[in-house]
Amino acid sequence: MGLKHALAGLACAAASATAAWSTCRWAPAVNASALLDPGSPELGRVFGLVGEFEAPFVRGVGVSSGLGVTRDGAVLNYTTGTAAQLHDFSAASKEGFHLALAARCIADAAEALGGRPRASAASDPGLQLARKELLRALCGWPSSGSRRRTAQAAGYWVATLGAKLDSFARFNSSFPGFGGYLPWFSVPANNSGSMGLLQGWENRVPALDNGELFWGVVAAGQAARRLAGAASEAPGFESAATEAESLAARLEAVWSAMAATARTLFWGGAESRGAVFAVTTIANVSLPPGQSPVSGSGRLDDPYEGELFTWVLDLLTGLDAAEREDLWLAKRPQLAAVPYRMPSQLAAQGAAAPDTVSVQRGFWFSAHEQMKGLYLPYTDASLVPTSAKVLRACEVARAADSAARRVPGLFASVTDVAAVPPSDLLPPVIPGYISAAGIAALASQPIQRRDVVTPYGAMAMALVAPREAAVWYVHTLAATAMQGPLGSTAACNVNGTEIAPVATWDSKSSTVLGFLGGVGDLTGEALAALPDTGGATKLDRFRAVTEREMQRVFGTTVPGSDLPIALPTAAVPRTEGLRDFVTC
Repeated sequence: MGLKHALAGLACAAASATAAWSTCRWAPAVNASALLDPGSPELGRVFGLVGEFEAPFVRGVGVSSGLGVTRDGAVLNYTTGTAAQLHDFSAASKEGFHLALAARCIADAAEALGGRPRASAASDPGLQLARKELLRALCGWPSSGSRRRTAQAAGYWVATLGAKLDSFARFNSSFPGFGGYLPWFSVPANNSGSMGLLQGWENRVPALDNGELFWGVVAAGQAARRLAGAASEAPGFESAATEAESLAARLEAVWSAMAATARTLFWGGAESRGAVFAVTTIANVSLPPGQSPVSGSGRLDDPYEGELFTWVLDLLTGLDAAEREDLWLAKRPQLAAVPYRMPSQLAAQGAAAPDTVSVQRGFWFSAHEQMKGLYLPYTDASLVPTSAKVLRACEVARAADSAARRVPGLFASVTDVAAVPPSDLLPPVIPGYISAAGIAALASQPIQRRDVVTPYGAMAMALVAPREAAVWYVHTLAATAMQGPLGSTAACNVNGTEIAPVATWDSKSSTVLGFLGGVGDLTGEALAALPDTGGATKLDRFRAVTEREMQRVFGTTVPGSDLPIALPTAAVPRTEGLRDFVTC
């Protein structure tokens, strides 16, 4: 049985799932306290709804169907919440999200065929069941749960990733100088043709976004490898195994080729003592790397999502021992602990419970900065316990800040809000972007905005405290016009008068991926199969360095990391000037 014959069946399954719910405005009816109860089915119900109403973006307007590549997002009609204008551009980071979600779907299909199940959290089996509900709706699985039908529906993901890799190959053939990495690029409006060069990025390429792309490719390749193995053991699925094996080989070839050019494009050389360029300019992108001069600008030395590219250089580019260590020495000044004193009304009671939390200092302390946890196993407490504690401590502080100050949501870098236009006949409003949103006491840089909250402020929390994250996420979705036919809206202001009228990969799919636990298990599995020095594996290297660097700053206990996550204490008010989308 082939996987690619399931597209029609997938469409029917998606239509059936959508018909099961009459409204996309479900958040106000959620029982928030039940989300925290391991014995309640409410988390599974909510996760199923999240998957159902995010699917039209993840499997629809967020992807160019002909090319298989992402669109950054869409501008929304203020009345209907439908896409008024699709973005004609995208970036490597959006590709990373798409690949990672595809990886989770493909890995779940492998499990449905009898493959090795993902390790579950025995302390919360309800969370694992809820994740299954999210995957069922998001991935397009049939409600019957038949392994044959699930494997058929996985054909959508195999075919889409195949189209994506075809698009990547055409782009790389036209512009080999990028070395397999992606600049911000244009996407044709008619879903045909090819990816193109975007103005301002004709010969420039960023490392940070490409770190997310790189590990998304690795995760998707490992998931395809799982599917190939499961299908080969299931009678009647021989052609499915062949297709999955082919996809796995193609994905592995892509990340191997990217690893081969990483040093040339982004490393400052041994004399730079660990410099990683934030953006590289290539003199002639028509020539392969090494045949045209390159120059780097900025330094990618942060301990946040930019660290994903540091791991590409450390693990997969053949640097010697001293050069690898220089990468981490160069980053050390940026990794710092900040004491956060719990607000008096939230402070833990009792002598044994600390009222100060040891928090990793942020740049702005935007939730966006913790996206590295979506791609590599930073939150695996059995592998890197100190890292997991530090990331949870950050979420203790993030939630406490908003709860104590009665902020009706969480902060992350996001598209700005815009006033309601007097008429939908006017061109769509395209707001600017808010970068400096966060918590001043925990940031190294000045904070400029704290008047806009976003559902994806709960993204990092979803990795370490998914039930509490679900409460914050649903709480923000309950605000006016924060839910529509494309799922969650990007953001709203705390006064309830304006929304950010867009749907984007960053503000939507990051949280969905967080609720699914990220893809660290898949990338970790891939690294465990690769040898490093001294008989160790690449995963051993990740474990050793991550724990060493975290323990150097935080010790091993990380005070306050086990404190409860505070819950919302205020809601976004409903106002006369803003209405829910009429489609809901």
